[in-house]
Amino acid sequence: MKNPSKNRRRGKHTESAIAKRLGGKRLGILGNDDVQAGAFSIEVKDRVKFVGTGFMAQAVRNCPQDKTPLVIVHTTGARHDDDLVMMRLSDLGMDGFYKRDTGHFRGIGSGIKHTGNKGSQNKKIHDEPASSGADELNQGVLK
Repeated sequence: MKNPSKNRRRGKHTESAIAKRLGGKRLGILGNDDVQAGAFSIEVKDRVKFVGTGFMAQAVRNCPQDKTPLVIVHTTGARHDDDLVMMRLSDLGMDGFYKRDTGHFRGIGSGIKHTGNKGSQNKKIHDEPASSGADELNQGVLK
């Protein structure tokens, strides 16, 4: 049986954790979005099960060491401009707690630049300003 108050508490906890991790602000019911961080308006979802987890597991399994796993979900009949892009938060570069470094992709809200490759030690370099991430994407960092 579903428990709405437990689900709301779990959702609020997840929103707060994401806001803290991204250096953003949890808005909750005060705004239209759950969290604002940098240039992003974030809708946070906490699910017990999510079919996308399997998609990401496949992307990670098939990903060469020098690449970043990415999932794009297309709905048949929809425009490709509306396809959903999914990646792991640690690969996006929005925080300083990397299990897998992703080249020169800079953190979005933290001013942290990460270098290295799969299997390297976690690194933090505080010498570059934060970026929206769009510059790196436009320059083909995620090739």
